[in-house]
Amino acid sequence: MAQKQPVTRSGRNTFKEISLALQEKITTGVIPAGQFLPTERELQDEYSVSRSTVRRALGHLIDAGWAHNVPSKGVVTGRSARKTTSRTVALIDDQTFVLRVMHVRLNELLHRRGFHLVHLGGRIHHSMEQALSYSLENDFAGAIVWAFDGFGDAKLINEVATQLPIVTLDHRIPNVPSDHVTFDYLKAASQAVGHVIQQGRRRVAIAGMMDMLDNTHQRFSGYLYALFANGLHPRSCDFVFTNTSGQTRQDMRLLESRFSSADRPDSIFVLQDEYVPEIVECLLGLGLSIPDDVAVITIGDDVDLAIDGQGMSGVALDWDRMCELAVDLLMQRIDDPIHPPATSIAPHQLVIRGLCGAPPATWTSKPGEITSFRGDLPYQRAQYRFQSGWAPSLTRSLNATQ
Repeated sequence: MAQKQPVTRSGRNTFKEISLALQEKITTGVIPAGQFLPTERELQDEYSVSRSTVRRALGHLIDAGWAHNVPSKGVVTGRSARKTTSRTVALIDDQTFVLRVMHVRLNELLHRRGFHLVHLGGRIHHSMEQALSYSLENDFAGAIVWAFDGFGDAKLINEVATQLPIVTLDHRIPNVPSDHVTFDYLKAASQAVGHVIQQGRRRVAIAGMMDMLDNTHQRFSGYLYALFANGLHPRSCDFVFTNTSGQTRQDMRLLESRFSSADRPDSIFVLQDEYVPEIVECLLGLGLSIPDDVAVITIGDDVDLAIDGQGMSGVALDWDRMCELAVDLLMQRIDDPIHPPATSIAPHQLVIRGLCGAPPATWTSKPGEITSFRGDLPYQRAQYRFQSGWAPSLTRSLNATQ
């Protein structure tokens, strides 16, 4: 007889507690993928609850994508084994420069395996939920998703995910268990910040976009970790974020005020490289010299930026490898629909150029050289060229798209 498990009595939420307990057993392997869960009667006895509570718990578990119902047999852990002969895979994203290149790379990788990639993304044309529902309704083999809505309809997406193989890129869809490819952003951020500290900087500000995404918070944690690891302490006055979800333009007022003060920071870590150009322009407009007055470092190497011929330092993310890992996970999910969700970590590397204050002998890449993709690019990158002085000029390639 199963040993009774203690469950906190919280009225109508008890079924959620049982669902979470079962979810933990699935994720830890106590109940392996593809195995039937205990019967309703067994779960009643185990948790000392009514049959209706057990049924609500199982329904909640199924809706969350951790199990599926087999008529007349019971509830099985993992996804349902949907059969399809389709060779079409959806790419659901919002088409930034990086994702436009990844679209080409993913299509090449899938083509070698006999699949065809169709782009369904873009928040202008489809919501994430609409694109996923369309993929399922039209019998796609699977979907690769760069989530562009932080507060998507988790219930609807989970209903799709129980039947459609999904791999998420870079950041997860909240409350949706799926295969996932990302980077070790905590380590990447700590390496970037640690590097400017090694150059003798002691006041590292942080800027860029702060939002609810898990990878953004990992970057922020890496910033804090590097400061503490080097005997420094973060100061809230040095948190000068310039963007957040829903803003169409950066707000530079906080940054401007902080770097106009006498006790300004001597360096700045920008969470995302796409926000560096406007931040750099603001600092130069204040009459500051980069890197002499303010060293700059970021995460990303997808923006071609230089000041007086010195290139931007940052952590290059291996997007090509992310594509390879995503396709591998998708193929595994198609072949074995019910195994537990897996996560793969793509590699990154610290790229050193002049704007972090490092001497030329230590630079690892030339200005303008891209390190996050291999080979020729199918699209031109955004290019920024600044000159020091009280009235900085900004030149951007007309064909570039951010």
